[in-house]
Amino acid sequence: MQQRRNSDTERILHSLDGMERASAPSHLFHKIEQRLHTIIEKGRTVPLRTVSLAAASLLLLAAINILMISHSHKAKQPKGDAMQQLVNYYGLNEDAGL
Repeated sequence: MQQRRNSDTERILHSLDGMERASAPSHLFHKIEQRLHTIIEKGRTVPLRTVSLAAASLLLLAAINILMISHSHKAKQPKGDAMQQLVNYYGLNEDAGL
C-alpha cells in the first residue's frame, strides 16, 4: 500500500517535469503599485448624505427612547395610596346606615 502511494506520488511529481515556472508580465508590478498609491491618495470616504442619515436616525432613536422612559416613569408613580383607592371604590369607609 505504501509502495503504491510512493509510486503514485513519484508519477505525479514527474508529470510536472516539463512545466515552466509561471511569470508575470513586466508591467504588472508597476500597475499594481500605481493602484495602491491611488487608493492611498484618494482614501475611502463615506458620502455626507449617508453620514447625515445615520446621525438623524441615531437622534430619532435617542429621542424615542427618552420619551418612552419618561412616560413609563410617570405611569409607575402611584396616584395616591392603593389601599385608600380600594376603600373608596367599594365604599368601605361609609356608614352602613347605622
